[in-house]
Amino acid sequence: MLISQAAASVAADQPVVGPNGRFVGYRTTISGNSPQLAVYDTCLGAGGCTPATYTITNAATVYAVSAVKFGQISLSGRYVSYSAGTTPQTQQVYVHDTCIGAGASPCAPSDVLVSVSSSGIAGDNGSVNSVMSADGRYVVFDSNATNLAAHDTNGQPDVFWRDTCIGVSSGCSPRTVRLSVDSNGVQMTGATAVQISTDGQEVSLTDSLQRAVFAKGPF
Repeated sequence: MLISQAAASVAADQPVVGPNGRFVGYRTTISGNSPQLAVYDTCLGAGGCTPATYTITNAATVYAVSAVKFGQISLSGRYVSYSAGTTPQTQQVYVHDTCIGAGASPCAPSDVLVSVSSSGIAGDNGSVNSVMSADGRYVVFDSNATNLAAHDTNGQPDVFWRDTCIGVSSGCSPRTVRLSVDSNGVQMTGATAVQISTDGQEVSLTDSLQRAVFAKGPF
């Protein structure tokens, strides 16, 4: 099944498949233009469905090709994580609401900045490699930023867990937790996220010493 546009001037890469195989994300680059991210609904396993492509418009502005990276798709296909920036050093992680499956509820496609501190301050260096829980609420990502959590002094990439509060109507405050530090406060070296559980409360990560670490919430 071909899901990307077939044209000589269009290059497609970074394919990502959602948890149930129905939704597929990818990046396209049209000759002479900025890159663009899209989600294709294959309708696999869904009756009364017409295949369609949904464009993530926030990534189609002025970003450099090397600084736009697809992350992950939620189970419903509604939420997508990705990173984008004018350079790798200015990349930030976002969650895009495609409004897929919103039904009759009012919904306009929108983006939420994820690579921020608990107080809402954007990261001061590049953030990439995002993975998300099945419902799109929890996002884990790598970052070289030093201002997303207190006492980040290792000068190395760290792994962060973000509760975006997406899908929660009340009683939730977005927050960011650094996972690449042990219970004694010892910082890992060169950490990178690998995977997040469907409920967002278990995360696997590795570091530059090739150690595998399992972080278990609640965070």
